Amino acid sequence: MKRWTYAFLLCSQLLPAVSLACNTTLSPGSNVISNAVNASPNGAVICLNNGIYAQTVQVALKSNQRLTGLGTRNNAKITFQGVNRAVTMHLGSKLHHVTLEGLDPNGTAEYGVLAFNAGNNQVWDVGIENFQIGVGLNGSPNGRITSVHISDTGNPFNTLPDPAIWIRNSDNTRVRFGRIDGASNGPGGDGEISCFSSRFLEIDGLNVIDSGASAIYLVGCADAVVENTVVHRAGEWGIDVVDGSSNFTARNNEVWWSNFAGSVYDETDNGPGTYENNDFRNNNLGGVANCTGVAVNGTQSNVTMIGNVVTPGPQTCSPPT
Repeated sequence: MKRWTYAFLLCSQLLPAVSLACNTTLSPGSNVISNAVNASPNGAVICLNNGIYAQTVQVALKSNQRLTGLGTRNNAKITFQGVNRAVTMHLGSKLHHVTLEGLDPNGTAEYGVLAFNAGNNQVWDVGIENFQIGVGLNGSPNGRITSVHISDTGNPFNTLPDPAIWIRNSDNTRVRFGRIDGASNGPGGDGEISCFSSRFLEIDGLNVIDSGASAIYLVGCADAVVENTVVHRAGEWGIDVVDGSSNFTARNNEVWWSNFAGSVYDETDNGPGTYENNDFRNNNLGGVANCTGVAVNGTQSNVTMIGNVVTPGPQTCSPPT
């Protein structure tokens, strides 16, 4: 399972972007991207030659516009200074094959990418560095976040667990492959993927490393699936499922060295859940939980455990009081 995931990630970085018709092709300069986006109609494809592009104003993609580098994300870098929300998206807009870097200190710029009341957005093969939140979807269903590498997120001055990916009121979101490198500043730190009040979230093949809080945090996210995902050294729970996240499934995941248990599941609010073929190893490093596997708030027998490896056992326990 892991070998297949890593092979896909390697291929996604080595293969060049698929050939496409560019309405506008840019070379590096200052604010050339925002100028081209503003001057182009809905649906335009704006391409970037290799190099470093400096932005001191926001890039606001219009409906169905696509901003894409002509190589992999390592070839075209866009730096942002004095910009609170670097790239904003409208309905159907897409961002491919670039790296976004915030130059303001300590992630004080709020978002690398934000879709607000949009939908059908794509963020593919994108690097995001030094923003408070990497990607935000708010009221924006059918989002696709694929092969995205997010690092250096969080604002150390706000004492909040700033997520690398933040999803709210955005049904049918898929987060596939890619990597999140958290701040390793837990408990209560930065770098998780969080979902609120959304249905049918799919997380597949993601790597969440050194999150300062729970690596994956679901609140009122029904019908969610987390699979083929690696969670290492979460500052709290590896996978945190609470408050109406019903019909939850975790399968084929590797959750090691979490500060609390590998997962916590609120059966009293969520109802039954399923954990299948997961590897929970050496969690509860902080001695907070009562097991290394799944801490169940409610009836443990209502949580189905199939084929999991839990080292050391037991598989389930009650959460700490």
